[in-house]
Amino acid sequence: MWIFRRRVSPAVLLTLVAVAAGLRAQTPPQQPTFRTGIDLVTVDAIVTDKQGNPVLDLTAADFEVKERGKIQKIDSFKLVQASEAIDPDSSSFREIVSEADQERETARDDVRVIVILLDDYHVERMNSLAVRDRLAAFVRQINPRDLVAIMYPLTPVTGLTFSRNREEQARVIAQFTGRKHDYFPQNRAEETYQFCSPQQIEGIRDGVTLSALRGVSTYLGTLRERRNTVLFVSEGTGETLARRISPPGAGRCTVPGAMARMDNQRAADGHSILESTALQSNTAIYTLDPRGVAFEDFDMRDSQEEAAAGRRRVASLQEFLRNLAYQTGGRAIVGTNNLEGLLPQMLRDTGAYYLMGYTSTERFRDGKFHEIEVHVKRKDVELRARKGYWAYNDAEIAKSTAPPKPRPPSAVLSALSELAESPRGHAIRTWVGTAKGAGGKTDVTVVWEPLAGAASGPATQARITAISPDGDTPYFDGVGDRAEGAGQVGGHVTFAAKPGVFRLKVVATAADGHEIDAIDRDVSVSDFSGTATSISAPFVFRGRTARDIQQIKAAVSPQPTASREFSRADRLLVRFRAYGPGGVSPTVTIRFLNQAGQPMATLPPPTATADGGLETEVGLAPLAAGDYLIEITAHAETGDAQAFIAFRISG
Repeated sequence: MWIFRRRVSPAVLLTLVAVAAGLRAQTPPQQPTFRTGIDLVTVDAIVTDKQGNPVLDLTAADFEVKERGKIQKIDSFKLVQASEAIDPDSSSFREIVSEADQERETARDDVRVIVILLDDYHVERMNSLAVRDRLAAFVRQINPRDLVAIMYPLTPVTGLTFSRNREEQARVIAQFTGRKHDYFPQNRAEETYQFCSPQQIEGIRDGVTLSALRGVSTYLGTLRERRNTVLFVSEGTGETLARRISPPGAGRCTVPGAMARMDNQRAADGHSILESTALQSNTAIYTLDPRGVAFEDFDMRDSQEEAAAGRRRVASLQEFLRNLAYQTGGRAIVGTNNLEGLLPQMLRDTGAYYLMGYTSTERFRDGKFHEIEVHVKRKDVELRARKGYWAYNDAEIAKSTAPPKPRPPSAVLSALSELAESPRGHAIRTWVGTAKGAGGKTDVTVVWEPLAGAASGPATQARITAISPDGDTPYFDGVGDRAEGAGQVGGHVTFAAKPGVFRLKVVATAADGHEIDAIDRDVSVSDFSGTATSISAPFVFRGRTARDIQQIKAAVSPQPTASREFSRADRLLVRFRAYGPGGVSPTVTIRFLNQAGQPMATLPPPTATADGGLETEVGLAPLAAGDYLIEITAHAETGDAQAFIAFRISG
């Protein structure tokens, strides 16, 4: 599955990036605009009968659209149908491999855009185990024409991967494991508040989840004007914990400012989602409560009073889910075990709809949200329609007519695309680097390291198989070298390969030898045999202190890191090789870039290593949370070559 990163303007990016556990600064959201003309408004209306089947024989005369109580003249009208007929050989179903592909496919009337948000923070472990296989089976039934993305509360919206690969998506969902009331930290963001009281942690988690909902709703509104769908798998936010989980007198702790804002603003965020953001972005939120038929969260230790409180708690959370679905035009799959009967209705709701357009008689250009009313004259039908739109203001009109800002270079965008969050369900992370080898071949290094919190348990070993293009003789088949150094885990291997493409398989096993993960993908091998200036793939090593870096330098075969997410406390050692024509070493410069590809600082020249390579140390303490790049440029008379390392500072 090819992952790419959608680029948006810096102003919109501040709105769209889902805050990774509150570590990124938050700003008031800039609302998306949906019209192609200043006063042109489009409305999609879904009309179903009492059985939930679409009504397909209506005309423009059957609808009435009002804005501020005034009837609007419908200028354009058509029925859009997303046929369920599946033609796997159709070129229109090709996978999304670029931003242009996404823009083209999301603009199609017959393509549904669906995001599945798996709220592991608010789903009990046993409930997730009970629902995930059924949800995976449903995803396999979604038409390959439609675009689906899977996310968690900590997934940044710029890292969403829209895909038509249903088997991969089903596999990811089948690994979904709830973490409700489980406060063991699984990433550095969670480590910052792991010693807080359970109620305070729940407040932070509520804020993260609600921010993710708001962020993905806004993001979908920027992708297209048509109706979008979010399936929110959660038991609800805003829970008052039982005494057995958060006893009276549990103390509070001090957390970073962004985290504190998450805790304090969760109620405001909830109202924002319920009353505005999803409506503004034309996003319907369908809520799915994995508890099924549940009236209480009874525990054997509960007193009668606590059991009654548990029933009220469940009722309150279910009401939140019902209101969220109702207010945004979705449906609530709450208090029922009939997932197989209700989930397909989500697809039927967007399988056929009427698309209408009108030019507003009000012509307000105030930058505010304007409610609209849509009515259908036929009786005994159910109508779901867009609730309103955001008008332009003078500043937005000027901005929309201004020349576009220059886009970052494609090499920068390609490097940033690698920062997309690793798919859930994997037990290991891998990285592949290439360098010039002997005899016209390329030295390929494959690095693997276990991922914390994998549902299958920690990986202790990985078997690596690299299969040549002809499939006859493997380039490598074995476990490779283990990570060198106390406390390090993972491993790596280096082997020679011909330039081109080979098949890489990495099978991870647990301590008892059973397989817990497998990665199978094609790898492109660079050709360094020519005379052009070139740079090997930069190897990144991570440490916390100067002593750590010295130990890495002294090691015979140190373990590179496959991760590109760091904290400000980390120090990096970057190693690479630069090749010039005729064996003449090129001049090398290294710079820090921001996520727009703009230079921030020039780093000192790299130093030579004993084996003829180059290395440089990079301290991350001065950087704020965000995405950055290290740009390496090799200068020679015959031309320049560049390599980029994209990385993320999470705190």
